Amino acid sequence: MLIYNNGRFSVGALSFELPNDIGVDTGNDEICGQGFYLSAPDDSFIVQIDIKESDNNAYEEFSHILDDETSYKLIGKIANFAVGGLEGYKAVYEDEDTLNEEYAFDLNECGDYTVLDVFVMIRKGCATYDENYKNRVVLEFLNSIEYGK
Repeated sequence: MLIYNNGRFSVGALSFELPNDIGVDTGNDEICGQGFYLSAPDDSFIVQIDIKESDNNAYEEFSHILDDETSYKLIGKIANFAVGGLEGYKAVYEDEDTLNEEYAFDLNECGDYTVLDVFVMIRKGCATYDENYKNRVVLEFLNSIEYGK
């Protein structure tokens, strides 16, 4: 269960704030653990924050990108990424309709929850898409992460 206290959400040793000026959908079926589905008002992008129990470690969370069954194409390489006391990975990939960023971090002090997955999906060709707005939303969330404090 996520706990809300003094402007922060937390589960175990992980805490964070939600970014300002973004739509929040807590009932979205895409969230398989604890988290939020955030959406730009024009639906040009979404940010899915999922704190979940997984048989995969953070790196293995990207296995769906490399699966021959999907149409995703990895752009560059899966890179190390650290923020707020967490060590993890970042990948950028695309298909015909979307450009995606994904961040995955291993958790070991959050009860049954073992992975924090942050998935950003940008709809290609959306005339109202604002990259600066998307970057602000993602960075506000990532920079608010505190782990082990």
